[in-house]
Amino acid sequence: MSDLLSREDYNLYGKTLLIYLYLLLVRKPTGIRELQKKLNFSSPSVVHYHLNKLINLGLVKQVSSKYIAQKIIKIGILKQFLIIKSKLVPRYFLYAAFFTTILIAYIVLLRPNELTRAYFLGLTAIIFATVISWIESYLLWKELNKMLQETKPY
Repeated sequence: MSDLLSREDYNLYGKTLLIYLYLLLVRKPTGIRELQKKLNFSSPSVVHYHLNKLINLGLVKQVSSKYIAQKIIKIGILKQFLIIKSKLVPRYFLYAAFFTTILIAYIVLLRPNELTRAYFLGLTAIIFATVISWIESYLLWKELNKMLQETKPY
């Protein structure tokens, strides 16, 4: 298993990663020409080369003349993302949404007659967790987009 992971780590980058992510997110069989057009590759042979790498890794399978992702692996930055309805969502986004909900409930439901130290301490902790979660979500999105832009073939 560790050999397979190191092999995937080594081979799953650049244009190969871009094709893998696309197939993972569309979740339907896709042809070489469609991949070439959607991802702006220079030729079908370039797409075919990277698809063969993915097939050899066991991540993609060929169904007649089309290809589909058969296995989800999480390496590198992909470990920090969930796939929800064909979208990559940072894990921190879920934490941020949770803490935001708690923050709103805390402010609306726990309005004390007197503003105490305990109330401010709780409010400060929830605000801190909310802000950090949103910042981390944003930074992950930014890092993924940067990585994908660096991988674009044009």
